[in-house]
Amino acid sequence: MKKLVLVLIALSMAVAACSSDSGSKVVTIADVGGHPDGVTVADSGNIYITDIVSGEIKQVAEDGTVTVVADLDAHPDGITAITDGTTDILYIADTGSAVDGTSTDGSITKIEVQSNGIVTTTEDFIGTTDLDNPSGIAADSNGNLYVADQQTNNVYRINMTNGVPGTPESLTDSPGFGVEINDPHGLTLVTNDDGSITLYTTDQGDTDNNVVQIDIPASGDINGVVVSELTPDNTGGTDTGDITNAKFNEPHGISTDKNGAIFVCDENNNRVQIITPSGNVITFAGDGTAGDSDGQAETAKLNKPRGLATDAGGDLLVCDYGNGKVKKIVR
Repeated sequence: MKKLVLVLIALSMAVAACSSDSGSKVVTIADVGGHPDGVTVADSGNIYITDIVSGEIKQVAEDGTVTVVADLDAHPDGITAITDGTTDILYIADTGSAVDGTSTDGSITKIEVQSNGIVTTTEDFIGTTDLDNPSGIAADSNGNLYVADQQTNNVYRINMTNGVPGTPESLTDSPGFGVEINDPHGLTLVTNDDGSITLYTTDQGDTDNNVVQIDIPASGDINGVVVSELTPDNTGGTDTGDITNAKFNEPHGISTDKNGAIFVCDENNNRVQIITPSGNVITFAGDGTAGDSDGQAETAKLNKPRGLATDAGGDLLVCDYGNGKVKKIVR
């Protein structure tokens, strides 16, 4: 019965996503300028983004007001948030200088943003001895961190004990998986009803351009992890439809919703895709050509969408990198 319900949900979502009168719209919520890359929504409702070029971490208010909460000497990419009382705790993946074509180790920065405006920054919270060029980051309900590293081509778990990080453990380096990851970027986390965890990461490798799924058992035993390809390897394309034939071109940000749908920023195709629970890939927003226009989701224009997050209402927040804006896909 559960499987049937998921299929019905997927079908209804697919119809809505494809229909010209679905009501889904793209609206610009902030013109942040620069190069917005990663985005997260804290439980407090605050929106935070990273600028991978300037190193700034910005807070975006509901009215579009943009506040710089930190200016890092770094290349911040992925970002995740945990709200503790009145404090938003941000964890930021600093890619180092890999974005410039060289290989300088990155790290994880921790930033605490209190409601009274006090900001505390801890750079190199998790340092360069453990990670090379982290790009995507997520957190579970216990505060443990998960990091996609584009240089080592691994996804790591970092257990937290009383706020102190342990040594990163690779979840993906077992040759028994038969899955090769070459350039992981975005990362999102789902906690399943049985307590197990599923991670999804986007792989931008030249011959990959796919989404990889990582299943962690409820026990947390690293030996029970299963890694699989959710979508097939390819050299890039625009194909949609059945998941076994779908193609992305440098998939970047990734997020999920409570119905089991997976959303992917298809960066070089200038669109946001949805992977339904029934196994279909459908264009959700963007007409596929680079531009800057709001309106109906299927006719709106994006320019290299990167960061992606789902808010409490199920709407999607997108870092429209090429336009220097944060946009919302209102469902």
